[in-house]
Amino acid sequence: MNHWCGNTSAATRDLAVRVLGSDGSPKAISQLLQHLVLLFNANRACFFNLHPFDGYQEWVPAQAGAGQGDATPSRTLLDAIKLIDWGTVTSGDSAIQSQNSAGLLLIPVVYRNHCVACLGVEAATVDEAWPRATVDLLATTALMLGEVLEHRKTDHSLSDVCERLDLTGQLSNIGMWDWNTLTGELYWSDTHASLFGLPADTNPSYEQFMDSVHPEDRDDVEEAIRLCIDEDIPYCHEHRIVRPDGKTCWMLGTGGVLRHDNGKVHRMVGVVQDITARKMTEQALQGSQQLLRQFGESIKDVVFIRDIHPARFVFINAAYESLWGDSISELYKDPLRFVKFIHPDDLPDVRKNMARLEQGTAIRHEYRLVRQDHSERWVRVDAFPVRDEEGKVFRIAGLAEDITDQRNKEAQRKISEYRQRNALVREVHHRIKNNLQGILGLLRQELGEHPALESTMENAISKVRSIAIIHGLQSQGAHGEIYLCEIVEAIVLAVRDIQGKSINLKLKVSVDPPLKILPEEAVPVALILNELLTNAIKHAGHSEKDSGTHVEFITQQDRGVIKICNSAPSAVNDFDMEGGKGLGTGLELIRSLLPHAGANLDIRYVEAANQVEARFALTAPIIVAADRNDRLPVFGKMKMTV
Repeated sequence: MNHWCGNTSAATRDLAVRVLGSDGSPKAISQLLQHLVLLFNANRACFFNLHPFDGYQEWVPAQAGAGQGDATPSRTLLDAIKLIDWGTVTSGDSAIQSQNSAGLLLIPVVYRNHCVACLGVEAATVDEAWPRATVDLLATTALMLGEVLEHRKTDHSLSDVCERLDLTGQLSNIGMWDWNTLTGELYWSDTHASLFGLPADTNPSYEQFMDSVHPEDRDDVEEAIRLCIDEDIPYCHEHRIVRPDGKTCWMLGTGGVLRHDNGKVHRMVGVVQDITARKMTEQALQGSQQLLRQFGESIKDVVFIRDIHPARFVFINAAYESLWGDSISELYKDPLRFVKFIHPDDLPDVRKNMARLEQGTAIRHEYRLVRQDHSERWVRVDAFPVRDEEGKVFRIAGLAEDITDQRNKEAQRKISEYRQRNALVREVHHRIKNNLQGILGLLRQELGEHPALESTMENAISKVRSIAIIHGLQSQGAHGEIYLCEIVEAIVLAVRDIQGKSINLKLKVSVDPPLKILPEEAVPVALILNELLTNAIKHAGHSEKDSGTHVEFITQQDRGVIKICNSAPSAVNDFDMEGGKGLGTGLELIRSLLPHAGANLDIRYVEAANQVEARFALTAPIIVAADRNDRLPVFGKMKMTV
């Protein structure tokens, strides 16, 4: 048996050099196994990876002249390896002698108390066991090999991590850097170099980095680095760099420090990313906001931009304070504060328009404000919805204009037009009245020349005078408006003057509100009253017991009733108003003048009182209640019961 058992120290040093000098690669392990075959004059040496069991394996045949080699794995060796429960092998098991062959020696490669591989040597002869010195030497070799393999695994893992980080940085355009604050050595990734406009093989330094920083930003960058190292404040800083091609870019650098166990900083690591596009967007946005602010401050109208959910004002100019009489700072605190100044009568419509805006409809709305000093202002709001990328309304923008002066001017213009028109209408009615009075004079002149026509002429005079009365009243009121009580009194007075008969007028008037008659219905109603009174006087009894003709006018809310009563010598049940039966000329005229809606005439004989009673009732739409801003009626020129 030719097992090596010479100078153990020399052999150990030789193996240590070979093992520790290797990188754990298959090629290095192959060279180590060849050395073992030569050293021990072995038939073969092997390395078997146990994780997984059938993983990497390497057989090295004996070199020529140093023993008979065999490239084919020994079945005996493989069987021996599989028979062993490697999961139970620890660092205390220096070697395992095969039970089947004394010439087969298996050495466990253990790292951190776990068997990760085995190192096997098969002797050329199997006549005796391996010497203890040889076993110890191989065990030492396996121990060193385990450390080399683990370091190689760690290095590979670290290399994989670095490769992944570099790839991630390239895909996300983020550069990585690692600065040794003790030696000054600086590493940065290829992406970092690219961001700074430098080639990938650039040998970076702290000085080169600072030279790339924009001169105006260098002091701030150095201060941020100092705070990170001295006060452990995380490094997060935006700054500009000037690339070799002269282009200025914005960078965002972030990082932190690594400390030794004694607390001393030895490294600073971090990342950098190009934020030029974001900065340009921010600058453009700031420019737009500044432009909007300048625009808002240069006009007197209120410019506003308001988010809906949550409610907040993105922008509103100073004109709000002068128009609303409120503080902008308070409005920012309470974005719906502006609503409290809206006039209560206008608030329901404003809320409806606000809902329409949120539903996507642009609006124009005019309403009143009641400011804190109790003054009122009119505003016109033009607002429109702003939609997001999904088409949903998320913001409201618009203008609010003070139109108080416009409103006042418009009101003055309407008042002026009203007065001019009213004056014109009154003048027209006055001229018509004067012309009718001229006609009345002519008719009276003809009556004096033709006494035989007295009855006919007086009837005509009465009708013309009634029309003149109406135009006279219309010349006094605004837009020709007349109160019903004024018509009744004026017609009674006119008929009494013509007929020379005593007429009692009893008025029961509700003056809150008085009743007005439509201008276009005034003349027909006056003629009807004239005919009713004329006929009542004409057909009344003439005995001393007769009390003449009585007129009673009653108003009840939106209804006016004129009742005319006169004594009669006989019953008058032989006529039909609707059918026209038994009507004379006067009643025939009344029937033709009677309005189709809002008027009702009932004539009947009251046997108990021996009277003929005509009840003339007027309702809407002929009459309307007076507005509180209308003039008060003028009546009371004759004896009345009110």
